[in-house]
Amino acid sequence: MQLRNLFDRNDVSIREPVAGVHAQPEHDRMTPAMNQPLEFGLLLSLALGRFASLAAVAVLSAGGASAHLPPASLSRRRVLPLVAGAAALFAGVVALAPRLSGPAGATAPDYAVVPTGLRVRVLGIDGLERRMVEHLVAGGDMPVLGALLATGARGRLTAEPERVPAIAWTTIATGRGPEAHGIQSADARRITGLRTPVSLGTERSPFTSALGAAADLLRLTRPQPPSAVLRSVKTFWNVASEKGLRVGVVNWWATWPADAVNGWIVTDRAAFKLEKGGSPDREVYPAEAFDRLRPLVDASEPDRARRLDRFHLAAARELREGAPPDLEALYLPGLDIFTMQQLGEAPASDLAGLDSKLAAVRDQYRFVDGLVGEVVAGLGPKDVLVLVGDPGRLARGGTASAEGLFVLSGAAATPVDLGAVSERDVAPTVLHLLGLPKSRELDGQVLENALSEAFRRDHPVRLVDSYGRRPPSRAAQSDFDQDVLEQLKSLGYIQ
Repeated sequence: MQLRNLFDRNDVSIREPVAGVHAQPEHDRMTPAMNQPLEFGLLLSLALGRFASLAAVAVLSAGGASAHLPPASLSRRRVLPLVAGAAALFAGVVALAPRLSGPAGATAPDYAVVPTGLRVRVLGIDGLERRMVEHLVAGGDMPVLGALLATGARGRLTAEPERVPAIAWTTIATGRGPEAHGIQSADARRITGLRTPVSLGTERSPFTSALGAAADLLRLTRPQPPSAVLRSVKTFWNVASEKGLRVGVVNWWATWPADAVNGWIVTDRAAFKLEKGGSPDREVYPAEAFDRLRPLVDASEPDRARRLDRFHLAAARELREGAPPDLEALYLPGLDIFTMQQLGEAPASDLAGLDSKLAAVRDQYRFVDGLVGEVVAGLGPKDVLVLVGDPGRLARGGTASAEGLFVLSGAAATPVDLGAVSERDVAPTVLHLLGLPKSRELDGQVLENALSEAFRRDHPVRLVDSYGRRPPSRAAQSDFDQDVLEQLKSLGYIQ
């Protein structure tokens, strides 16, 4: 009963659109450009298929391969006009490719930063369940979060339906769902002969798993961790960096290989590489920052979840030192890892053992509160803290109604209860705080109610049709892939 109450909650009503920002109708989101690549592919496939069949007929008829085929001279007279027509179709499709792939404005949209004078720190905490936080705050066990909830804008963060962290946190970073951003599973497959990996989808059936295992056994495919190569849209730090703002990113999902940004990135496999040893392979950008992170690995910490969180917090502090970026995004997975290890297989009949495990989880929440305190202590007068607490894998598996926590604190924030907040609201809100417009392609809204009246007056929400297409990532394959997969298995992320 205690475990059930841990993640229970009342029904949540649908949040009304924020004043001043109009929700985009569904038909507006499904723009023609979204279907045009499919149309282009079909036309191209038809053209190529027609070429192949006509060429086969021409070759066979010319060589007299069958008595049932017409004479070669007659076949050429009939086939050559068809070949010419197919060639014209193929040329037309190729000529239309730029137009089918979207308007030129989507490639290089024209918009600018309107400076707000703020620096934004995004702190993502996986496994932070709202009801557990409120219970511990009421008992005085999480004083830092208690103070943030009392003085900042706070909301109940509704979890995305996908239970895979790589999907959920990419949705948070992009403001778009997996059908748009491309990260659709905890791992991917690289097909022999193709440079780009493919995702296996959000729902993994026994048949799909068996098919993937068979393909791996036959060496037709090989498993690969989720990577930036699969991400097809820009994150909020990509948008900010392209407009000249300095960014810093630590440990966000699907960030390897590290993008070249105006700032630095510590990818989601940097800690694994530093622990194992070896030369860097795009785990960090710029590459020379890798050596600065080596001394931060603390092998004396016995708890793996805490060791990972401490390392990533220290990495952000080290790279920020002396030159704070305009935008920093830090993801801490330790609470989710620890909670899954303690309660993921907890038998409901073993009440004594369950009570001991819940006590350990509560202690881990207190530990996370201390980490949040370190982040808060480093904030300046012009800094805004955007805390995003996803309820994690255990909560997702236990109930579809699990909620996380959203807090906006510091400069430009106002104390208010925002009610239900979507994880897709994070990206547009972060970009608005930096003085960037909201793209109409994003599913979420700017949380204007969380901002002070003066900030709303001086910085009204601006809209832009698109942030432009994400430049294709260089195909990535590393000898370290298998090690990363083993690490993810040990932490419970993949089976």
